[in-house]
Amino acid sequence: MSPTRRPPSDPKAAQHPLGAAWAKTEGTCGSCAWSTLRGPGPKVLRCVAADYRPVLAEWRGCASHEAELDCLDCAACCGPAFDAVEVSQRDPVRKRLPQLLVRISGRLQVPRTTENHCAALDRSDNRCRVYADRPACCRDFTRGSANCIWARRRVGRSPRWTPTPKER
Repeated sequence: MSPTRRPPSDPKAAQHPLGAAWAKTEGTCGSCAWSTLRGPGPKVLRCVAADYRPVLAEWRGCASHEAELDCLDCAACCGPAFDAVEVSQRDPVRKRLPQLLVRISGRLQVPRTTENHCAALDRSDNRCRVYADRPACCRDFTRGSANCIWARRRVGRSPRWTPTPKER
């Protein structure tokens, strides 16, 4: 069913049209950090938190609603959400900062700290010390992407999507 045929979000309804609880804060699907225009076919507004299901911008937000994301406040992708930052043959950091890298199980990586953060992350301000030369896996990691929400959920920064019993 297309999102335009779904009923508008009714504040009196028990659940958000996608089946989750209502947001405790003000906001709409259109203002949510997890909404994105995606296909297949014509691009429509979709919810990353709900596995890219279609939404309408005017719908009241669900319990997963989040305002604009701030990478410098979060750093989940550089922290304990992941265990390795692998470095490929073509990554600029390999040539410009070879002293930063270690070989683990035959693969070049940026080492982890004892708290399991990337060694290139400055914990005082959550900035990357090698941002201009960061590995491809870091360059490909974008704010608000499925990888971002997965990392945020893994470290408890974002709520998990809670579907209704009929979706399970």
